[in-house]
Amino acid sequence: MVQYTLKQLYYFCAVAEQGGIAQAARALNLSQPAIAQALNKLEDQYQLTLFLRQHSRGVELTSQGRQLYKMAQELLLQAAQQETAMQLVAAGKSDTIRLGCFHTLAPFYMIPLIQQLKKEHANIAVLGEELRQDKLLDKLLNKQLDLAVSYDMGITNSALTKSIIAKKTPHILLSKQHPLAKETSIRAQQLQGQPFVMFDGAGSKDYYQNLLRHLNLQPDIALASTSMETVRSAVGNQMGFSITVMQPKTNISYDGTELISIPIVDACPDLAIVLLRLREVEPSPAMRILLSQYEDYA
Repeated sequence: MVQYTLKQLYYFCAVAEQGGIAQAARALNLSQPAIAQALNKLEDQYQLTLFLRQHSRGVELTSQGRQLYKMAQELLLQAAQQETAMQLVAAGKSDTIRLGCFHTLAPFYMIPLIQQLKKEHANIAVLGEELRQDKLLDKLLNKQLDLAVSYDMGITNSALTKSIIAKKTPHILLSKQHPLAKETSIRAQQLQGQPFVMFDGAGSKDYYQNLLRHLNLQPDIALASTSMETVRSAVGNQMGFSITVMQPKTNISYDGTELISIPIVDACPDLAIVLLRLREVEPSPAMRILLSQYEDYA
């Protein structure tokens, strides 16, 4: 029998994020004793010390607290997803598909497909979730997702089936103010000695490092970010060049700087975008409909 409650985990996360019981109580519009009691019970149940309580500086997570915080976030997210699924059942949706997508691909290969399915099959609901590749594969292998869309960056697990949706060719990403911005194509050696802005998502770092080696480039890393929009902003502000696979419809970064994407003259291997599912799980009728939509979308 599970001893903890979701409410305890919710209060615990709120205290960790707000920096103290008083701050969490204000944020949640609850009394301090209610939150303190829930935390004390959680610690007593599992013989844990979750916080270092310092009157002058609020609270600080212990090593046990940091571990539990990570687990609690995942459990609360799963609970919220199950709540959504139950609401869909109550609303008369006959089937629900749990779809995961590599986070930078979601605007291209998740949102349009969800909307299309919604229009054509109102009885099917899709619960979409954008994740980095390691989390995506972990959730798929643990049957927390039904389907996943990702770049094929070293995915070799034999428990998964892969269907190629598209193949994309890398391009050089530059500021519109870069001296090479007017070129119609660029040789890798033209970038020799220039700093590189790296997208540093799980799985992506190895891909970019291998691609740079393939192009015989060894640039200094000006910035590494897990956000593609931060990468675009850094390039737009002339911190360096980058390499991109997907081509957004806009050449403007969030901060308003202009960018340009230019083909690479040197031969580069294409990067496949794949649809993944567990080999042992037979697709449901709803999954087959979504699978066929991805085939048509390709």
